[in-house]
Amino acid sequence: MRRGFKCKSASTTATKLGIKVKESWGFGQNPIEIFEATVEEKLIQPTFITEYPTEVSPLARRNDNNPFITDRFELFIGGR
Repeated sequence: MRRGFKCKSASTTATKLGIKVKESWGFGQNPIEIFEATVEEKLIQPTFITEYPTEVSPLARRNDNNPFITDRFELFIGGR
């Protein structure tokens, strides 16, 4: 997560987008849900998405400079 990221504002944004936010979701789940609802299907060209929240990638290597993100990457081609 970038500096200045606020979990509450991500939750508010998710709600505005029609995403049903669960109380059990923590710091990293809201951005993933927002990404999946707004961006993922629009990735037509081969695209690498990097720096996933640690909460949703607990087995991936944590970033040396930011413990809230991982050094994980995922390739998207043609949306989902």
